[in-house]
Amino acid sequence: MKAAVAAIAIGAVALFVVLALRHVVAAAFTLASGRGREFDDPDMQRLHLEDARDAALRNLREVHFDYETGKIDERDFRELRARYEGRAVAAMRELESQEPSA
Repeated sequence: MKAAVAAIAIGAVALFVVLALRHVVAAAFTLASGRGREFDDPDMQRLHLEDARDAALRNLREVHFDYETGKIDERDFRELRARYEGRAVAAMRELESQEPSA
C-alpha cells in the first residue's frame, strides 16, 4: 500500500515538473528570441507577460543560488544574471505599459 502511494506521489511530482519546465522553457524562448507573442485578448497577453516575468525571476534566483553554492563561476554568474534581469525588466515594463492610466 505504501509503495503504491509513493509511486502515485512520485508520478504526480514528475508530471508537475514536466509541465512546469515546458512552460518555463516556452516563456524563456519567447523572450530570448525577441519576439513577443501577440494576443487578441488583453488578459491572455497579461498572463503571458506575468509568466515570462515569473520565469525570469525564478531563473535569477537559481543563478544566485548556483553562484553562492559554487556551481558556477563569477563570469557565468554575471552573464546569466544580466540575461535574466533583462528579461524580467522587459516583461515588467511591458506589464506596466498595459496598465490603464489613473
